[in-house]
Amino acid sequence: MAKKTVLVLALAGFLAGGVFAQNAKKNFIGGSVGLLDFGAHYERMLTPKFGIGAEAYFNSFVFFWNTIGFKAMGRIYPTKGLFFGLGLGLGFYTGDGDFEYSRNGTTVTVEDTLVGITGFLIEPEIGYKIDFGKPGGFYLEPTLGLPVVLGVQKATVFFNDVEGSFGVGMNPRLHLGLGFAF
Repeated sequence: MAKKTVLVLALAGFLAGGVFAQNAKKNFIGGSVGLLDFGAHYERMLTPKFGIGAEAYFNSFVFFWNTIGFKAMGRIYPTKGLFFGLGLGLGFYTGDGDFEYSRNGTTVTVEDTLVGITGFLIEPEIGYKIDFGKPGGFYLEPTLGLPVVLGVQKATVFFNDVEGSFGVGMNPRLHLGLGFAF
């Protein structure tokens, strides 16, 4: 019994030492802007090399492909500043493209129409967190992501809302984050 207690306390101490590293800020909150992009995010560092968080944003790529995303994310920091992330959540995508749907057992294709997809969002990203001055305080975060929305396509065809087949919508997301660490 005593061995188990010592083992559990040693494991808890080891994990707490990684989670609560000395002289490091653990919370990051900020906003992001891009050419046609804006959003807000929060990140909590669990270890010096791994953080989790949440983000909400609107992204437009040349006004034709738009994404609204709400995601939970995880980030790995292999070196100081550089990170690789993956976000999962709910996404809404609109874009110009071809739309297929079934009418009376026949597949109909409408070319160059506005197609919407609501569904599961997957967003891989790469970026670099630049801390001003001493650790903590303000930071700058240039990031490149690729939001991918998986779901059912919808479009308006002859003034009727029509559901189509499964669709994938994606557009690149380049933005600059600015925030504060505490």
